Amino acid sequence: MVQVLKFNQSASKIQVDMGQPAFDTHITRALVHKSKTFNQLLGVDDYLQTIDYVSMGNPHCVIFSDQISKQITCKLGAVIENYTLFPNKTNVQFAKVVNQHTIQLEIWERGAGYTLSSGSSSCAVVAVAIKKV
Repeated sequence: MVQVLKFNQSASKIQVDMGQPAFDTHITRALVHKSKTFNQLLGVDDYLQTIDYVSMGNPHCVIFSDQISKQITCKLGAVIENYTLFPNKTNVQFAKVVNQHTIQLEIWERGAGYTLSSGSSSCAVVAVAIKKV
């Protein structure tokens, strides 16, 4: 749901309700053995990382790392999107915590590839970050 709140004729604020994040494998459809979708190890080629799954109405694989870049995202995004754990494919976010108020984000969008922004991806990363705190 999108709601536009008007302050005056020249300014407005847009508020979007992205829904509730879901962390259960029944909802995310990730093929993992645990009922929860946190701190799973994923190995792709020589890349080994802890990943978290969340659904924002669409599936997301969130990877927090100290090293993220467009190059890493483009190299691994398609591989992870199509990984066997995700029978319906998945969006992939590579995230780096910069400070208490900032997360750097690189996004591989399911079916579209590398992208500069995504509302559901941003919400998925924030939901995982909050859950991890």
